[in-house]
Amino acid sequence: YFAGFYPTWYVEGLAEFVATAVFEDHRIVLGLSSDARSGWLFGGGWVPMERLIGRGLGGLDDFDVARFYAQSWLFTHYIFSTPGMAEKFQAYLHALRAGAAPVEAFTRGFGVAPAVMQATLRDYVNHSPPALALTRPAPVEHGEILVTGLPPGADYLLALSARLSGGVPEDAREAIVNRIRTSTAANDDFGRTLLARAEAKYGDPARVP
Repeated sequence: YFAGFYPTWYVEGLAEFVATAVFEDHRIVLGLSSDARSGWLFGGGWVPMERLIGRGLGGLDDFDVARFYAQSWLFTHYIFSTPGMAEKFQAYLHALRAGAAPVEAFTRGFGVAPAVMQATLRDYVNHSPPALALTRPAPVEHGEILVTGLPPGADYLLALSARLSGGVPEDAREAIVNRIRTSTAANDDFGRTLLARAEAKYGDPARVP
């Protein structure tokens, strides 16, 4: 469930941020740098901040795509690690969702121009950003898991059940309902339930048992 729109740089930056997670006995460490990404922050030019927050990955060459991921990781790391930045990030998202252009939303939310933020991020990475450690939740006792086997008819009818759940084109509905009607697998509880669904949805509701 997605409650709102998130820009590409944050979607990818968050994925990079959690990708290097380390699970220890009593804590979870997030935000460790990736050797495959961090080198791009020191080995040449950066994608301009206006471009990073703008059109996403479209139109970038392979080198700039690599820089995009590295810079997105860094910006996400900065937001999570810097006091007060999470609130500014939320203000930026609110402006984006209200229809503001990317640069306008950025400036309104973070209070600085994109180029100024990029200079801040260069200084941030040069000071070796620390990883974040979260206390690992206490173990929770889980109840017993009950596994119930499906009846034999499910071997044949399970795929038709999935097809029925996903929606069937109008020109294929009659054939699928007929397949379920004529199947000997429809004689158990699973099959009878599926047949009732098929009749109610695409067949003859009067035949629903």
